[in-house]
Amino acid sequence: MIDLSQSPLFPRLPDELLISLLALPSTRSKPLRVVVDTDLDNEIDDFFALVHLCLAQAAAEVQLEAIYAAPYSFRSRLLDMLQAMDLQKLPARDLSKPEQDLVASYADQINQIQQNLNLDPRSFLWPPEGAPESAPPNAYDHVAIGPKVGMERSFTLARELLDLIGSDTPLFKGADSYLQNGCPVRSEAVDHLIDLARSASSANPIYVIGLACATNLASALLLAPDIRDKVVMTWTAGYPTNVTDLANTSFNLSQDVASAQILFSSGVPLVYLPGFYIGQQLTLSQPDIEHWFAGTGRIGAALAERYFQNPLFNWYGIDANNLNGRIWNIWDLINGAWLVKPGSVASRLVRAPKLNDDRYWVPDPDGNWIRENTYTSYNSIFPDFVTRLASFVT
Repeated sequence: MIDLSQSPLFPRLPDELLISLLALPSTRSKPLRVVVDTDLDNEIDDFFALVHLCLAQAAAEVQLEAIYAAPYSFRSRLLDMLQAMDLQKLPARDLSKPEQDLVASYADQINQIQQNLNLDPRSFLWPPEGAPESAPPNAYDHVAIGPKVGMERSFTLARELLDLIGSDTPLFKGADSYLQNGCPVRSEAVDHLIDLARSASSANPIYVIGLACATNLASALLLAPDIRDKVVMTWTAGYPTNVTDLANTSFNLSQDVASAQILFSSGVPLVYLPGFYIGQQLTLSQPDIEHWFAGTGRIGAALAERYFQNPLFNWYGIDANNLNGRIWNIWDLINGAWLVKPGSVASRLVRAPKLNDDRYWVPDPDGNWIRENTYTSYNSIFPDFVTRLASFVT
């Protein structure tokens, strides 16, 4: 387990400074300086989150300084699913408890893929090591690619989305792998973040909007601990920190556990926005998309298209032609909502827990202060989003 709380390279910031940096943001006097770290190609919620922040920039509430492409990969989960399929062939009595748990965790998903889509999950596993750099963006199945290809695809999509919006926000490639043995992964995104943060101050910090695994964020902290008092990092993942009896299986956290451990133990001003229970309150259905977005100019149409062409539909066994009664979580929208409409995202100061290697929160009464989201108001966030979008295109 990586724990930087006692490292001489990461001396604890004074409580007064942390509490000041973690105060609720205000856009009244001047735009907030913002960078976004995104695995845009992963699914659909980053699309909504990035558009939301671009709309906030158009309203002079934020200044988007940069967009960073982050790595992502479902490959380890796909391999777990295929292992579960093999284990299903054996008598339950012959399976160990971990094997039984693995089978149980994927049984319904496997059934949905086979029954609803008439697909064999084994067909997802190609090629063995993910797509080569020269391959077209959609050459291989979405859940078979490795983290480098995930980052590359996110970079490409971010450029397309920024062009559609008409934004000239600089875009940088991030890490092409996860942390290994606690070593940072250097990239143009990390170098840019370090340089940008060093130009900021505690009085005018850089807000780092983390919508992906924390590899880029943690790498910047490891390479430049001196930036901690010049940034505020927001990150969405996992369960609330007082849920100590459930392993954090969220995608952002479980891809790179070491990076998450660094976020929580480095002493950086951190706004933690749990996905489960909290960000999960932000959902959209097919009728929502059709009525609020599809007819709202080219940007709304692009959001609707992404919703109906969600690259994870196959992974979860969802028939894109039959979305009746379904909703989809738009969790990542919570980060920008806290930034530009903090009253819609209730939060409080808590002591940072430790995150062990099994992905459980371990309370630490001596942990540094962080801000944690406790409730999200759907009826405040989405009406605001829809109104911003309509105003932007008219």
